[in-house]
Amino acid sequence: PAPIRAFFGDLLDRPRSRRLVPITPLDRRINLDQLLAINHAMKYPVAYVQGPPGTGKTNTIINTIITAFFNEKTLLFVSYNNHPIDSVADKLSRLSYQGKRIPFPVARLGNAGKVRETLADLAELYEQVKTIPVYDRTLDRNRDSQAEKMRQLSELLRRYEDVLELKERSETIRQLLEYSRGRSRSLQMLPFETDLGGRQLQQVNRQMARLGEITDQDALSLLTEDVEELEKFLYYASVKCIHRLDEPGSRRLKEILLTGDEDQRLEAFSEYLKNGEGLKRFLRVFPIVATTCISAHRLGGPEAYFDMTVMDEASQCNTAVGLVPVLRGK
Repeated sequence: PAPIRAFFGDLLDRPRSRRLVPITPLDRRINLDQLLAINHAMKYPVAYVQGPPGTGKTNTIINTIITAFFNEKTLLFVSYNNHPIDSVADKLSRLSYQGKRIPFPVARLGNAGKVRETLADLAELYEQVKTIPVYDRTLDRNRDSQAEKMRQLSELLRRYEDVLELKERSETIRQLLEYSRGRSRSLQMLPFETDLGGRQLQQVNRQMARLGEITDQDALSLLTEDVEELEKFLYYASVKCIHRLDEPGSRRLKEILLTGDEDQRLEAFSEYLKNGEGLKRFLRVFPIVATTCISAHRLGGPEAYFDMTVMDEASQCNTAVGLVPVLRGK
């Protein structure tokens, strides 16, 4: 869209990474366009997703967060209102593996009440997982296995992206021809129309034929059917993150989380996150943060601490407030 392009400039065209990024949706209730949206979020500095209610935007956000976590990225999820944040955070907190809660390292921040609840929950998570053993070699093998399966999907999405671009180009050519032919015929326009409807359109059609038609079923066939294996990875990768509270650099953060007095804990935690270095240490343990756009100003200074920022219902947010979380994402 023109306003987005005007604001972000060439960032819309420049891929952040040409490396194929594994995409790890939680289940098979997903389509090609949703997969492509996740792929764009991981690939480009700016990705804009638009769709009416009921098209799976919330599900896409959750799968983007899971994919970012799988790829060891930190992510700031924001919205102007609390409702979408609570919805996503609640679903992430209810993930399970073999009947056990996955201690997914997401921190729901915001007003004092929200932060109090979150601090109590994070302290409880630490107590629950601190004695669970994690074997790094097994975790790495699990990640490599999942990544190999997902690389084929990434290749398919790259083809699908090319197909969409060619279809758009084909439609543009047809519209130009209709416009040209609908006006008064001119001999001067004949070479243009001939080249457009002949060479250029044929070239586009040949490229589309070479790539072939790509369907939702093609993508679904590449998604892993062993959902439990992904849940197992998420479980132990989450435990590993929370175990980092025992690292020497996390001593102060651990002290704050385990403080018995709620008021003292809230005050100390707020001060801790205002400091950029404290926020970086916090993200090493809890790499996913969910909060409102305006509350994001409490996270360090106006610098890029997060690998990604995902903003829901962005059209409801004015530019000034929207820049608060945008500035904190790379």
